[in-house]
Amino acid sequence: MRLVFLERLTALWLGSFVLLLGAPWVGVQDALAFQATPFTPFISGFTPTSGPVGTSVTIFGSNFFEVTGVRFGGVAATFTVNSPTQITATVPPGATTGLITLITAFGLTATSQAPFVVLETPIVTGFSPTSGPVGTVVTISGTGFAQVSAVRFNGVAATFTVSSSTQITAIVPTGATTGPISVTGPGGTAISSTPFTVLEAPTLTSFSPASGPVGTVVTITGTGFVQVSAVRFNGVAATFTVSSPTQITAIVPTGATTGPISVTGSGGTAISREPFVVLETPTLTSFSPTSGPVGTPVTITGTSFLNVSSVTFGDLPARFTVTSPTQLTATVPAGAVTAPIRVVTPAGSATSATSFTVIPRVPPQTIGVWRPNQGFLLRQSNTAGPPDIAVPLGQPGDQPVVGDWDGDGKTTVALFRAGQFLLRNENAVGAPVTTVAFGQAGDIPVAGDWTGKGFDSVGVFRRGVFLLRNTNTSGAPDIIINYGLPTDLPVTGDWDGDGRTTIGAFRPSTGFFFLRNDNSSGNADLSFFYGLANDLPVAGDWDGDGVTTVGIFRAGTFFLRNTNTAGFADVAVGFGQAGDVPLAGRWKTPPVVPPGDFQTGNSTVVWRNQTTGETALWVMQGTSFVRSEALPFVEDCWVVGGVADFTGDGATDLLWRNQDITGFDAVWSFAGLRPVAALPVTPEQTDRNWFISCTGDFNRDGQPDIVRRNLATDAVEVWLMNGRTRSAVIPLVIPGLTADERIVGSGDFEGNGQLGLLLHRQGAGTARVVTFIGATAVGSRPLPALGPEWRLGAVGDYNRDGQPDVVWRNERTGQNVIWLLRNLSLVQSVGLPAVPDQRWQIVGPR
Repeated sequence: MRLVFLERLTALWLGSFVLLLGAPWVGVQDALAFQATPFTPFISGFTPTSGPVGTSVTIFGSNFFEVTGVRFGGVAATFTVNSPTQITATVPPGATTGLITLITAFGLTATSQAPFVVLETPIVTGFSPTSGPVGTVVTISGTGFAQVSAVRFNGVAATFTVSSSTQITAIVPTGATTGPISVTGPGGTAISSTPFTVLEAPTLTSFSPASGPVGTVVTITGTGFVQVSAVRFNGVAATFTVSSPTQITAIVPTGATTGPISVTGSGGTAISREPFVVLETPTLTSFSPTSGPVGTPVTITGTSFLNVSSVTFGDLPARFTVTSPTQLTATVPAGAVTAPIRVVTPAGSATSATSFTVIPRVPPQTIGVWRPNQGFLLRQSNTAGPPDIAVPLGQPGDQPVVGDWDGDGKTTVALFRAGQFLLRNENAVGAPVTTVAFGQAGDIPVAGDWTGKGFDSVGVFRRGVFLLRNTNTSGAPDIIINYGLPTDLPVTGDWDGDGRTTIGAFRPSTGFFFLRNDNSSGNADLSFFYGLANDLPVAGDWDGDGVTTVGIFRAGTFFLRNTNTAGFADVAVGFGQAGDVPLAGRWKTPPVVPPGDFQTGNSTVVWRNQTTGETALWVMQGTSFVRSEALPFVEDCWVVGGVADFTGDGATDLLWRNQDITGFDAVWSFAGLRPVAALPVTPEQTDRNWFISCTGDFNRDGQPDIVRRNLATDAVEVWLMNGRTRSAVIPLVIPGLTADERIVGSGDFEGNGQLGLLLHRQGAGTARVVTFIGATAVGSRPLPALGPEWRLGAVGDYNRDGQPDVVWRNERTGQNVIWLLRNLSLVQSVGLPAVPDQRWQIVGPR
């Protein structure tokens, strides 16, 4: 093409040259005619070779100066002739792939050898649905979709499928947010005119608290919470507030139960992996036993116990163990008094409809005074009245002090005289005196079981310093404690019920008590106002719960508190006079536990059917029958000999004797009302003429001994026992004992700390108590008796007054009664259920 162009250009130039040289006119005409001849354009190429509408295309070739039109596939385009060899044109709307054509004014055309590929630009006209979470399938409508290379949701690439040139299906990608949809093809990118709304699916990562009752506010943490429409607790809709995209607060709804929390948003539902525990308000339907001393385990029945936070007896918290959603066991706490039981959970509390009756674990301490020039005046109850015990001791300058110096459970009197303690183990002037040199003139004497060893020892308070001895012997102080002011008055007691006496102080100027639970210097564990300035302090276990509490003495009146707190007096007693020194103690030897108490807090009634081999315990609440507990079968050759703690574990045991075959003795040890082991008594005794009458502590060593009687000779002996082993045998002479007189049981019938044996002559209708000191009988007193149809069956303390009561059985009618006694006088007769079957006999406690 270049050669043709050059040839024509050369000819034009030569023609012009001839004309200028003066060629004839004909030549000029020929030259002009040649010059007006039209030239045909020629397209040698173009670039780019493809593009969308609007693309600027450069066309190369020749003879472009006469071009008047450019077409792309037949569609006219705008263009500019840049030179005879170059044109720039713009791909026009409506153009399709095809050849490029040039048209001159003379109608001449030139066509490209290759087509220009028109790249179609997609157009988005709509999409459906207009919103959805990640993963939603969206149908996009429009045109130019044949060569689409990308679909994006607000800039995030999505997977898609081109269904046709006018339709695409795409999936909302992870990470997409609300915004326009864009479709990219070879011809460009189309963007939707409206946004696609990405509905974010919520996630639930945690919640707090993990449990609570209906109404609890729960904070839920996660993501995607802006569009949350519902929160449910195990399917029950809750009211809620969206605090932020990552946090919701919801309220546990009425009717909710334990289960997962779900959060529903516009993008889906999130469910917690862990359940929310709905704490239900507890109920308390019953408890057993219904009475007992401090330390008694009580089984409490109800509902919703899994999350119990506390159990209280009255206002005092108790140790407890949850055994199931409907049952727990709690231990009666030190200091408890008769009151309802309360169970507390985070969801609420439940209180028993009836009270648990706290039975004194030990006899209460009672009041007394020391009166200068007259001595000790002691009451055996916290009531007004004359002294029950008077011990005329003391001289000018003496100071009184009382304590259980020998560990027999009885408080006895002592005097402090110019640095010496004069101790007596009996509340009697003639009792032997132990002299202990300790302290100095001007000290104030104190006493207590400082180390929990089981007996009291001496101490003094010297102007703000406690000096304590751990034994009742002369020597240096074992414990020295700086506590209180020089002008304070000392008080001592077991303030926390742990079995150990600790110090305290009373400040007379203000009426303020400061009590310590340890024998060491430090801040008061208990401090409170009680009493008035210049009152005298006193401390004792007034209600028998094992905890010492305070009182004050004011000019002949005691004001006693049952708790170590400020408040009004629980008991006010007029006793003594101004100038007396107040005292507190247990002036007679108390039983450790009521006879026949199988950890019920009460004496029981033991039954035996010798014919059938059946044995049973009647559980009592005071003098009221509660229920019968059957014991395992025992062959009729075995008889019950006694009821006492032979194993030393604080629990009552049954003493058996094989009366008909071997003569061997055995002990059943118990856990509560159930026997857990059968243990031999040594040495073995094969003489079957001997049978067991009862048990009793003759040598006052705290261990039960066995009273035996010979059927052939009527001889009586006592086996002094060390647990289940005999340590000695001593004969027992009972004045006036007849062959038809049975030994029924033992106890301190006269309230003087001396053991007595109860004897009954059924045929004669008489009964009596023979009192012993050691193995020597020192007195015999009659007891009122019923007629010959009635048989004395048992000795127990059913009203917990520290004195034995007796149980009678009518062998004809089957009637049974308890006689409540005081100093061998009948106070009250209480009927028990009748048992007409005469094969059943009352065999204990005795």
